[in-house]
Amino acid sequence: MNEILISPARMKICSDWDLLYYDTIAGINDNSGMYNGSISAMKWGTKTSSVNQSAYQFSYDSLSRIKSASFRQKTSDWSTSNNYSESDYRYDRNGNITNLTRNGKNGSAIDVLTYTYGSGSEKLNSLLKVVDSAPTASKGEGFIDGSNIDFDYSYDANGNLVADKNKLIGNISYVYPLNLPSSVSRGTATNKGTLNIIYDATGRKLHEAVAYDVRSGVFGMRRTTDYSGEFQYEDDVLQSVQHEEGRIAVATRERVCIPRWKHFGGYNSCQIGCKR
Repeated sequence: MNEILISPARMKICSDWDLLYYDTIAGINDNSGMYNGSISAMKWGTKTSSVNQSAYQFSYDSLSRIKSASFRQKTSDWSTSNNYSESDYRYDRNGNITNLTRNGKNGSAIDVLTYTYGSGSEKLNSLLKVVDSAPTASKGEGFIDGSNIDFDYSYDANGNLVADKNKLIGNISYVYPLNLPSSVSRGTATNKGTLNIIYDATGRKLHEAVAYDVRSGVFGMRRTTDYSGEFQYEDDVLQSVQHEEGRIAVATRERVCIPRWKHFGGYNSCQIGCKR
């Protein structure tokens, strides 16, 4: 194995993350602990924020479907805020979400969403269209309601999404029978991007390449991402290491490992992440 050298100055850490089920914290989920496996609240904190901690309290309907997410912030004490809160979750008889309201950083609605799944004999469980009725001044901060004609989404015979008009995704191809996306085309004829993905036989992602076609037929910026076990590289530079508690993100592009041959009589086993 390689020895990974990542000091506190070379990594970004998400600290103080908690999911609350039946446990309660005053000011967050007072007397609303959940004993059915649902998450009653979550809280987190970062060392770079002026607010010490932030949290969400969740409420559910009688079928354990989420109804709202109420945002909390703490400096000295916990306080409730309309900022970033979500409400008015509604569902149809199949359990598909039909409505959602989401607030932005100033407490005003940035999303007032209505979801359509077809009607009559054509009613499906596949999402066909989303309409955003939020005020024009703030709706640009949330969901991109870019298509307002016919249906926004289309699918292949296996139910895989093949087009998303709101995001200008014109085609998604899949590897069968894994049903994993192998290529995605997005944008217009003269300003488009492509994403190509390679997997191993078990469906584990190995390689990803992104290209931007800033003029028709002429490729501009390009980025490649490679996955080797728990290590993720971008343009051949180590970016992060996955582990059982989360992810370590490398904040510098310096050497991040020591070849073992430096310690063990000249035997070189440095294979991953080593820059000499």
